Amino acid sequence: MAKKPAEWCLMESDPGVFTELLKNFGVEGLQIDEPWELSYQWFEQTKYVYGIILLFKMDSNELVHGEYDKVRKDIYFSKQIAPNSCATIALLNIVMNIDCEEIEKGKIVNNIMDFTKEFTSHDRGATIAEADDIKKIHNSFSSDIFLHIDVDKEDYEDGDDFHFVGFIPIGGYLYELDGLKPYPINHGKIPDGEIWTNKATDVLKKRMERLHFYYFCYS
Repeated sequence: MAKKPAEWCLMESDPGVFTELLKNFGVEGLQIDEPWELSYQWFEQTKYVYGIILLFKMDSNELVHGEYDKVRKDIYFSKQIAPNSCATIALLNIVMNIDCEEIEKGKIVNNIMDFTKEFTSHDRGATIAEADDIKKIHNSFSSDIFLHIDVDKEDYEDGDDFHFVGFIPIGGYLYELDGLKPYPINHGKIPDGEIWTNKATDVLKKRMERLHFYYFCYS
């Protein structure tokens, strides 16, 4: 009988908590901020944004906007296997795709990346789900009232389930990394000469019209 994924606790949705989570993973050079508005101007005044995390209420009828990318091998993408781990999966999916000398990923993240680099997205997620060090750090920020999502649940009850996904520029394109999806989602080419957050802002504003949302950004 296959071993069930280790239990992960519910986690509070707070940028300060997320920043501390990254620090405990050993990541240096990043912090999580909450934009006070979703606009080109807000992102332009920030020194640099490496990624954006979107928190939204799940909708079983929501269609995929963008195209699944089944081809690229240079994207580190992990599926969410353990229930309640979506926050950590969203964080790690972004961090593992940041290529910057100023950002130190740390021993925990680098070890997972090295060990799973040839794995499928499902096997990466299963490895993270069973990683005691990552689970222990995640659970140290547990909350009894926030963000329950059951990955085995087929019918989402209104108001019950919220989910984190990440957005990041990779190879001149905007990608959405959603651990509940089978592949990274390509939202199209970032126009030449334009900062990637402009493209992300346009995509997120369209998403806002359909969903209840909340968002953070890496800087």
